[in-house]
Amino acid sequence: DDGSVLLEKTGSERQVRFSRQELEKFRGKVFTHSHPQDVTLSPADLMRMQEYEIKQVRAVTSKGVYEEGIGCGFKKDADELEKLLEFKNDEELEQFERSIDKDAFNFATSKLDTKEWTLEQADSYYQHIAVQKMSEELGFEYRFIPWEDAEDE
Repeated sequence: DDGSVLLEKTGSERQVRFSRQELEKFRGKVFTHSHPQDVTLSPADLMRMQEYEIKQVRAVTSKGVYEEGIGCGFKKDADELEKLLEFKNDEELEQFERSIDKDAFNFATSKLDTKEWTLEQADSYYQHIAVQKMSEELGFEYRFIPWEDAEDE
């Protein structure tokens, strides 16, 4: 909360992997990281937030900051959340992400198929919808703060 750096880590352009020990450092804290592809928070960010009781997750992009925080608490009990957010591998996580909003997924896919959108645009659109829905379901507060509005925060 005081802006101290708890961990510095470099990953690929699309992801950074953390050990359980590393994630424990963020319990009850604010977790800020970069998203160089200018996309929103991911469902994996939300799952880490819930599992490690992270107070807030921020993804910094060139356009602004996506923030996710615990608002009114979780709408599901701990056992339900654990079942909802437990995946054996990345493929199961990907299947879950696609199932969050099938209409939005199909819309993004159709825009991609007709070449109206790039893969990055389709992914960004769907990730935003998926994170909004997951946030509502889990009782998190989710928002985007463009850099031009950040000084007001």
